[in-house]
Amino acid sequence: LDLSRSNLGFVPEELRTVPELRKLTELDLSRNQLFGSDHRCTKMVALEDLALDGNQLTELPENVGDWKLMKRFSAAKNELKALPESSAAWTGLTYLNLRNNKLGALPGPAMRHWTECETLYLGTNEIAVLPDEVSFLTKLRELDVRTNHLSHVPPALSACRELKKLHLGNNRIADVPAEVLAHLTEVEELHLYKNKLDALPEQIGSLTKCTRLTLSSNNLRTLPDAIASCQSLSELYINNCGKFANLPSSSGDLVNLQELQAKKCPGLKSLPNTAVAWANLRELDLRAAKKQVCKLPPEL
Repeated sequence: LDLSRSNLGFVPEELRTVPELRKLTELDLSRNQLFGSDHRCTKMVALEDLALDGNQLTELPENVGDWKLMKRFSAAKNELKALPESSAAWTGLTYLNLRNNKLGALPGPAMRHWTECETLYLGTNEIAVLPDEVSFLTKLRELDVRTNHLSHVPPALSACRELKKLHLGNNRIADVPAEVLAHLTEVEELHLYKNKLDALPEQIGSLTKCTRLTLSSNNLRTLPDAIASCQSLSELYINNCGKFANLPSSSGDLVNLQELQAKKCPGLKSLPNTAVAWANLRELDLRAAKKQVCKLPPEL
């Protein structure tokens, strides 16, 4: 049932009282004017897919656990501060989208039961800690926690070995545990821009399937020699890294590199001579804030 963009200020009473409607498996209430906490929806115990995006919800009913068949839940762009612990009952959950809310924490104990979850969108919240219980999400393929207050990446994330897209950008992360990178060998996109990284561990070389790596706006001075093992890498972004001084000569082994952006890196005076091996390079951006300072190898 699609009730999106219907200018609703509350959940229609009929959803609770009409027997046929209580059997609904999919309900879209996105982009209305719902606010507060409304228990009418929790009477619809057959729900598998519920969309509440773009409302003014400040909280969810404590008994969301009554939706025991829930597979896809989306409540992005609201004012939610927490997800009830009763969400532990969502044992079949595959997709959860809570982007653009005010979440300060995640329900760790509940996450133990989200073992079927493949997609977890938590970007643009106020989350300070990614719970160790993330290790129970072994089927996770995409995790988005960009634009939060994270200061570290838990080693427990290394259990999520099916991850293909990992968004950690715009946080306060100072380092990425070597054991995490060593085990996330299926990652195709890794986003670490706008953090406080001083260095990357050699285990970055474990990401042999990674095609896109974003490291812009960090404190990096160079990249590990092991970056050469990222043979699938086609896009590398290191813009606005004020301390970045050099790319290792081993980076010449990135033969599939198509785009390299290193704008506003005043410490980068030249590219390694091995850059001539980038035969597939289509875009190279070394623009400085003022005067161009990075020199190219004559052979390039």
